[in-house]
Amino acid sequence: MNYLLEFTAAAKADLLESYDWYQQKLSGLGDDFLDAVEEQIYFILNNATSVAIFVDDYRKVNTKRFPFKIIFSVNKSTIIIEAVYHHNRDIKKWKR
Repeated sequence: MNYLLEFTAAAKADLLESYDWYQQKLSGLGDDFLDAVEEQIYFILNNATSVAIFVDDYRKVNTKRFPFKIIFSVNKSTIIIEAVYHHNRDIKKWKR
């Protein structure tokens, strides 16, 4: 199935904040981070319903190389990226 892809405002903010942090640490590292996220988003677009639900109707996948999880939901023909969340952050806080 072909899904539409949406990012919540919070997910966009997570992504940009993390990109900036990595880019400040080392030029080009932010781009590597975005590549890792993009790779998992491609996986999600092709395998969304095969990813296990972890809470309510939300699913998550981990990025490679960077300690982040991408939390998403599937709403009919749309995949909504809810958060791009660092592993050290409290997972309970992302829903607030």
